[in-house]
Amino acid sequence: MVLYAQVAIDVPLETSFTYEIVDAGLQVRARVGKRVLVPFRGRPASGFLVGLSRRRPAAAGERQLEVVDDVVDEQPLFSAADLQFYRRAAAYYQTPLGVALHAILPGGLKYRQRQLYRLSGEQPPAGRGRKKAAVPAALGAALAAAGDGLTAAELA
Repeated sequence: MVLYAQVAIDVPLETSFTYEIVDAGLQVRARVGKRVLVPFRGRPASGFLVGLSRRRPAAAGERQLEVVDDVVDEQPLFSAADLQFYRRAAAYYQTPLGVALHAILPGGLKYRQRQLYRLSGEQPPAGRGRKKAAVPAALGAALAAAGDGLTAAELA
């Protein structure tokens, strides 16, 4: 079964965009207030989930919908009550919701893509001193254990 997501993207348009979430793993993780990665105008873009539905929105019409690529966050960045406040603030300041959400929430939350870090086969540079030498060794061990790679958040 498909889940339909309303996504607010940081673009100067007074609308949210409808996407499909077809992957069962992403459907379980999808919640209002989380960031998602979506295709937008041929490029990856980050947006905020501002609505979820099992029913296809009438505004989507019959056109083919794009699919959500990834749900970025483990926990929502804002609640449904916060979203109501953000909607009122956006309307008051005559700003699109996506632009307002990206301005309201802390910097550094804008994703364009999800980068994976893997071992290249080269030895990492040796750190000076015992404490500094432990960091490259720990990173190398974590990356070797992951196999497919880790995101920056998973490495932290």
